[in-house]
Amino acid sequence: ILLLLTFLLTFNLSYLSLIYLLNPFIVMLVTLINYPVEYLVKRYYTLAAKRKLRKLDSLVKVAITGSFGKTSTKDIIYSLLEKKYITLKTPASYNTIMGLTKVINSKLNTLTEVFVCEMGATHNKEIEEMTKLIKPKFRLITDVGFQHISTFKTLENVLNAKFELLKTEYEGSTIILNGDNQMIKDASLNFKDVIYYGINTNNTFNARSIKININNTSFDIYHFDKYVLSIKTKLLGLHNVKNILASYALVKALKKVNIKISDKEFKEVIESIEPTIHRLNYKLVNNIHIYDDSYNANIVGFKNSVDVLKKINFKKIIITPGIVDTGKMTKKINEEVAEYIENVFEKIYIIDNESGKYIYDKLKHLDYVHLFSSFKEAYQDVVNNHKEEIALLIANDLPDNYLVRRKKNGK
Repeated sequence: ILLLLTFLLTFNLSYLSLIYLLNPFIVMLVTLINYPVEYLVKRYYTLAAKRKLRKLDSLVKVAITGSFGKTSTKDIIYSLLEKKYITLKTPASYNTIMGLTKVINSKLNTLTEVFVCEMGATHNKEIEEMTKLIKPKFRLITDVGFQHISTFKTLENVLNAKFELLKTEYEGSTIILNGDNQMIKDASLNFKDVIYYGINTNNTFNARSIKININNTSFDIYHFDKYVLSIKTKLLGLHNVKNILASYALVKALKKVNIKISDKEFKEVIESIEPTIHRLNYKLVNNIHIYDDSYNANIVGFKNSVDVLKKINFKKIIITPGIVDTGKMTKKINEEVAEYIENVFEKIYIIDNESGKYIYDKLKHLDYVHLFSSFKEAYQDVVNNHKEEIALLIANDLPDNYLVRRKKNGK
């Protein structure tokens, strides 16, 4: 810094120039000062959470992770349990180590019977740290896919991060996995006490006779080749069938710790559950059948929502900005999106951003594909120019907020 000051005085540079040139050093200094403070705060709350958990010997702990489906599955499981048992779940965005410690320290008490916690990650070791804190005996991985590729870089790294949930063995623990995902299945062959669920009939719990209608989904649950029960739900799409199967597998596994949900109770709860907001929930607004899947941020969920719209006979429109946070895969994944929607919708409205432009470039030769600067502008066009009965899929509006955050952060 002294050398820098000498340089500035020598060349008679202004005070503002000094501040500008020193700014990186100031930021670095503040970071160095804050790091030990943040570490101590984190350690304090983590140790407090560990002490509290040690006192709750009878607490049943369920941990859920996955690239997608974990929040919806957690919410379904909570709905199934909370009517009979004192159940605590982590709120929607509390899926980090500090989020977990906050919930444990402020919400968990001696009366709680079941704790259902969601674990998310953008870097290695995060899920491992949360697992060591919670020590869950019931562990569920919903899926592995192209999420947070900008930090994980490869799908294999994503898989490894999710499997941190399974690294430590706990006595009497049960593992529940999506058996339709071949990567998950291959990586789990050496684990004990694994329950697989999915559409494939070789899974422990599988779904058959699946029917997706305009505002409901119906299917049969099988235990291997044995029929168990029939389900009709307001939750739309194939991904929700899997989320329900995962929940069924979990409540059946909970029987060994005397947490019991009968098939009749399961069926009643599932048939009464309303879709989570922005996760392919349906509503009718005047002449527009709206399928709001705006929180979706992955290619699997995207395709599932499009498949629901394929069942509808009247005019279909989609508004989407594409799929973000996929790193080097952004172009490939969004071109795949373009191919999947090309022959489904009568009008395709693309929101202008990096991901959306890949879709637009692939489809701009079509006269029913249009580019809009914002979701609001696209939606207003739908309302103003379509008086007939139509179906509107709002697919993945999350990147609008994502881009705003990045702009505010100067990126």
